[in-house]
Amino acid sequence: MGTIHLSPGSIGFSKGSDRSGQLRAGFRKTIGRMTVNAFHLIWNVLVDYQRRYEMRCRLRTMDDRQLRDIGITRREAKRAADKTFRLF
Repeated sequence: MGTIHLSPGSIGFSKGSDRSGQLRAGFRKTIGRMTVNAFHLIWNVLVDYQRRYEMRCRLRTMDDRQLRDIGITRREAKRAADKTFRLF
């Protein structure tokens, strides 16, 4: 948030607003980029968790030969498939 400068008869803001109270175009673009970047970050996290969930579901359906091919036991596959949702 910008610093407020007071002068007789007017109020001005050093960042983000002109005297009329309207956002400057550059500030608006910055906020727009931050919003888009935040949306992309959230979207990518959700897509990543969806992929992990699908892989865990596939682990549950693999037979012993397929599990041996990827180098894990049935017990390890069950443990991985039963993991709970963790944000971090």
